[in-house]
Order: sequence, then C-alpha cells, then structure tokens
Amino acid sequence: MNRISLYIMLLALCAAPALAQTTVADSLGPGSGVWTNPAQMLQGRVSGVTVSATDGNPAGPVITRIRGLNSVRGVSEPLWIIDGAMLTSSAGQTFQPFNDYGDFAYVPELSQMENLDMADIESIEVLKNTSATALYGMRGANGVIIIKTRRPDSESFGKRLVSNVGVGIPSVTGDGLDASVSHNHSFSLSSASTRTGYRFSVFYKNANGVVERSNSNAAGIRVKFDTKANKVVWFGLNSAFSLANASSRSGSAWYGSPSQMLSLRGIAPLAYNDPESANSLAGWNKDFDDDSQVFRTTDDFYLTLNFTPSLRWNNTVSLDMQDNTRYIWYGNGTAFGKADNGAAGISYASLFTLNMRSELSWGHWFGKNNIKLLAAAGYSADWNKFNVMSGTNFFMHDMRARGLNLNESKRVIRYFARDLGAIFWQGKLSYSYSKFAGFDVSGRYESVRRYDSGRSFSDNLYPSASLWFDLHELLLKSSKTVSALRLEGGWGVAGRRHYVPYEMLPVFTGGGYPKVDLDYRGFYDGYDRIKSSEWNIFLKSSFARGRIDFSLGWYDKTTEDELSLYCYGEPRPTKPTIWRKTPRRLVQSQGSTISNKGIEADFAIRGGRAFKWRVSLDGAYNVNRLTKVDPGDARGFLLNQYSMYATMNVEGHPVSSIYGFTVDSGNTVTGEGLLGDTVPVFTGGIGFTASYKGFSFALDAYAAAGHKILNLNRMLASGEEYVAAPFVEKGDYLRIGRASLGYDIPLRWKHVKALGVNVSANNLFTFTAYKGWNPEVNSFAATNLANGLDYGSYPLARLVMLGICLKF
Repeated sequence: MNRISLYIMLLALCAAPALAQTTVADSLGPGSGVWTNPAQMLQGRVSGVTVSATDGNPAGPVITRIRGLNSVRGVSEPLWIIDGAMLTSSAGQTFQPFNDYGDFAYVPELSQMENLDMADIESIEVLKNTSATALYGMRGANGVIIIKTRRPDSESFGKRLVSNVGVGIPSVTGDGLDASVSHNHSFSLSSASTRTGYRFSVFYKNANGVVERSNSNAAGIRVKFDTKANKVVWFGLNSAFSLANASSRSGSAWYGSPSQMLSLRGIAPLAYNDPESANSLAGWNKDFDDDSQVFRTTDDFYLTLNFTPSLRWNNTVSLDMQDNTRYIWYGNGTAFGKADNGAAGISYASLFTLNMRSELSWGHWFGKNNIKLLAAAGYSADWNKFNVMSGTNFFMHDMRARGLNLNESKRVIRYFARDLGAIFWQGKLSYSYSKFAGFDVSGRYESVRRYDSGRSFSDNLYPSASLWFDLHELLLKSSKTVSALRLEGGWGVAGRRHYVPYEMLPVFTGGGYPKVDLDYRGFYDGYDRIKSSEWNIFLKSSFARGRIDFSLGWYDKTTEDELSLYCYGEPRPTKPTIWRKTPRRLVQSQGSTISNKGIEADFAIRGGRAFKWRVSLDGAYNVNRLTKVDPGDARGFLLNQYSMYATMNVEGHPVSSIYGFTVDSGNTVTGEGLLGDTVPVFTGGIGFTASYKGFSFALDAYAAAGHKILNLNRMLASGEEYVAAPFVEKGDYLRIGRASLGYDIPLRWKHVKALGVNVSANNLFTFTAYKGWNPEVNSFAATNLANGLDYGSYPLARLVMLGICLKF
C-alpha cells in the first residue's frame, strides 16, 4: 500500500466529537479478554487518540497520547481517572538500578494497568478539549480519560461470571517464539434498591507472551457501596485491592548493547565478540530475570449533603497507592553477568496519590433561563519513595537477585523521595436559555508551595470558557431530515507538572543539564511544568431520525514546556566534599513551545430492525510543530553511552525528529540532518457491528500515516554504529485490529437469566511497508525524546480467545 492510497483512505475515515467521546465497550462480557489494558479499547475508536505499546510483552506499558505530542520531555500521557480516583502518572515510575554500569543501565517501564479488571469496566470517556480538561488544572494538559466501573443494576440479588481462555500466536516465526495460553475470570455480586446499592467483584487474569518467561498474573477485588440515607445525606465508597506479578523480557537497551530480543533476532551487539555470553538465547532464557510484584489499592469516598433541591455540597477523597518491587538478575549466561560474576538489582517504589475536593453547587431556573454556580477547593499530592540496591560478583548464584546480600562488590544503595502537593480553588458559572444556547465560564487557581512562591498569579491560573448553540432548535425545528445540529466552541488553559529527581533527568532532557558528582546528586532536583492553551470548535449533527450521525471539529493548541533545575546545598568551607542544606536556588531553566493543530471528524450510520447493523468511521489530521526550541532542548534521545543522539528538536519540525547522516543514491554520506518525522499526521479507524436473533458480530480496523520509524534492529544487523537515512522507514500501516462473534443462548432455566458465548481475535492482519516486526511500536516510550524508535522490540502476538458470560 503506497502512502497516497493510505492518505486517501484516512481522509475518508472521519473522527469523533471534539469535546468528549464516550466509548461504551460493546464486548465487555465474554469478549473482554482480548484486551489487557483499557487504552487498547480506544485504539481506532476515538479520533485524535493514539495508542502504542513499547513492545508486545504482556507486562509492558501501553502509551496513550491525545492530539499529538505536547512536550519535548517526559511523556504526554493523559490523566487517568477510575471512578473518581486519579491514578499515579506512569512517567518515571521505574528507577534504573544499574545507572553506574554503562551499557546495562536501561530498564524499561512496566504497565500501570495490570491490576485492573477489564470485565468490570462499564464505559470510558475521553476529554480532549482543553476547555474541558482545564477543570483538572495541573493534571489536564494531556487530556483526561475517565473510566467508570459497573454499578449495581438489579433490584434483586444478581450474579455475573465472565470467563475467557485463549491462545497467543506469534506474528513472526523464529527460535524462542512459541504459542502461549492466557485466561482471565471475573465474578460479581450486586443488588440495588431505592436507597442502597452495592457491588462486589473479584477477578484473576493470567497473560502469557509468545516469548519464554514473559507473563503476568493479577488478582483483585472491588467493593462498591452507595446509599441515600435520606433526602439530605448521600454517601458511598468504591475500593479496589489487587496484587500482580510479572516476568518481563529484556528488550529495550542502549544501542549496541545485548538484549534478549536481539538474541531472538540473531543480531550480535556491537561491542561484544563472544556470542556464547553476549547474545545466546539459551543464556538469556536461563540466566536473566526481570520479575516484579505490585500491590495496589484505588479508593474513592464521597459524602453529599442536599440542603435544598437546588443547593448541594459534595465532598470526595480519593487515593491511588501502590508498592512496586522489581528484581533484576544477570547470570553467567549473559555478557553482563559473565563479566562481573553475576549482577543483581532490586528496585522498590512506593507511590501514593491523594486528591481531596469540597464542592458547593447551586442551580435554578428563572423562566427559560437556567443558571448554575459552582465553588470548590481542594488539595492534591503525590508522595513517592524509591529505594534501589545493586551489586556484582556473587560467590553463589542460586538465589539470584533475591540473594543480593551475597555479592562481594561495593553495593550501590540509593534512596530518595519526591513529594509534591498543591492546593486549588475553583469556580464555575453556567448559563443556558431554554434549549437554544448557553455558555460556561470557569477558573482554577492551583499552587505548588514548593516551587510556585515566586510565580505571578497568572502562572497558576487555569481559565476556560465554552459557548454552544442548538441550531436545530433555532433554525430547523420543523425539519424532518435534520434531527440534531449543535455548534460548540471554547478556549481553555490546562497544565501538568512533575517533580524530577536528578537521576531521572535523562528521561526529561537530552543532556542539557549540569553534570554532578554522585555524592552531590541528592542536592539537585528538577521541576517539569507544561501549560497548554487551546481554541476549539466543532459541529455535531444527526440525520434521518438519528440513523446518521456526523461531527466535525477543529483545534489549535499551544504548549509551553519548561524544565527548571534547583539546588539546595553547597560545600562546607572547611570540607569541600561535604555538603550542607541551604535555601533552594535556581541553577538552570530551559523551555520550548509546541504547537498542535488539527481536524477531527466522525461519521456513523445504523439501520435494520431484525438485522441491526452499524458502521462507524473516525479519523484525525494533526500537525505537530516546535515553534520555539531552547538550546538545552535541541538534543533528543541519547542512543548510547558514546554521545550519539538519534533524535533532535528543531524549530518548525515535529517533536523528536530522527537525526543522522544523509546519503546520496549510492549510499555515500553527504552530510547530516533531519531524516524524518516520527509523529503521525493521520490516524483513524473503522468499525462494524451487527446483530441478528441472538448473534452479534464486530470488526475493528485502524491506521496511521505520515510518519517515519528508525529501525535500529536492521541498523545493528548491518553492523552500523551511526544513524543514517537507509534505516529510516515509512511507518504507515493499516491493521485489522479485532473481530468477534457472539451468541446469546436462549434459556428456559429458572435460575439463569442469560448465557452468552463469544470468540474474539486481536491483531489479525497488518498492511505496511515497514520492515520491522511491528510499525505500532515505541521502544523507549518512557520519554518523548525517543519517539519512533524500534530497538529490541517484542514481537506482536495474535490473540484468539473463547469466552462465556453467565448471569444468574
């Protein structure tokens, strides 16, 4: 498929509403097993939303981006909310235990969603416009995704069982790749009355990859309780507890260094001449471990006081807490382990996010005029602690990483905490005149005491405004063709902030920060802050009595990205090697500006009575450009320990453009420069569903185009040490993502309400000119600096699952 034909296809795929898109999962019964992460459910279904995996490892993270890249550093991950609880950001949650061991320093991130029961999800809502996400202040710049779990839905005592079992089949062939079996199960009890409702659910899921010892296991419970004690007092809680274990394989690494995925490809690393120790697949399978254990609880509590029918006081407290322990071992079957007689690292992280909010709202109708007022205040905080130990030269290897005390080298121990808290005040005014028109105006002031004391008021203010007109009511009320026509527009400002310990700065900057001796690193930290301002407008329409829906939207977003490095120590006059704490002072600051402009549209048509069907098309066009580049941000991703950068940030070009040597038709080097843009210009999807007499069918496909991928696997296989144009390939692709066939079995059993069976498949076919294993890849997804790089990626698996859903 050439690029022109793919562009034409993508232009025909029109995208989703610009303000918010609610996706109700259509197969969260027996078909839910084809997804291991809620982000995968959005792929190709919501315009402007792209989803990419670092690899196909079941324990690997899935990166979600809304409307392009909004930062030159860190990640552009949106804010995830589950039943009111804001989840801890995935950025920088894995600390590197081997930072002082050169080529073996890189350790990939882990998934942040392994502990979620997919069958428990009722709906997913995506907020894309900054005029909507401004309500979330310093957490809303990258968009907001709201997950709602199932509620009590029966007046009687109801029980529900969802169970899936499936087979994963490698999309490529080779030694070390084999089919795998996965299964997951969910059981719930629920009941509801006019006053009280509760739901209790438990789950277990086991996901196995197509590479040996790549798997994850998770189990958990969720308790949901709501009660309307009387007309005044309502309260409830929603608590989830889970435990997950995962075994990951070695994929991403510094360029030229060995990894298990390179050995699986048969590619020898650059600096190692002993394939028996450096790149033996058998050695990796036997003597490498990357095992993690994660305990997590996500809780939300609320109390609502209804003083009058129009005056309400709502109070919520939510938290997301997880303890993550990761054991990494290199034995004598690996180059690292053989050279150092074993190497072990243990990384422990305690992550805690708290949000408290108190909101007073009032609303009233004055004839055809409706006014709503809201005033809120609250506090949000992130308290994260990290403890990392590593060592080499083990006189006994039997205990592997858990026997870290058996090492005979100087043990490296690091401990640090990164705490960040903010208070906020918020107000909102909403007005509407009958069904004809209305507007919203809001403002949120948010201040981080640790860093914002010297900033002006406007730096921490997040305003928004939106305006809507119901053109159908105003102009076309008598029309039999047009059943809905609504015009909306808005403007808003939202932010995002991270506290960055010194040793995590490489994830946030390409090297433009002062180098500090190991003993002094604890006296330096960074504050990464982005602020986005966006205009948007869209038209939403419906025709033929709701059988045809169409929407078209436009947005223009500008993001200021700033990183500040602080120091709060200085050498003692008499002992220069000993530092003492002093008031915090700014050492260095760098900032760049990014523009994202785009068009999103959506088209859906449905029909039939006995045979019901629906076709949906979605697509987006986004132009990502750097409008200002700080010299400290110019350099992108450091590919190896020898100061070789694979990407650069250049004004007038997208974030993280591929950089290297240019060549002529004879592959002779002619110079150096930018080799390609890594941010897709077009994304889109198509979906088809149908049902007839208990049978149901669904088919989804999605695509991306207008971007390049740096195929570092092919580059290393050629023995090249430097990035060059021949290894930059088109990343355009079209993927048949999911197909499912279900049947609701008619029953006459007294105690069984419904029984459904389903067979589903994921990742069926991919049409692409890319020569790597998977064009939908992002090997170093922990940072935007490395967007579009494929190195040591895990092979994609086709997953076929059989499931049942039983209600009784």
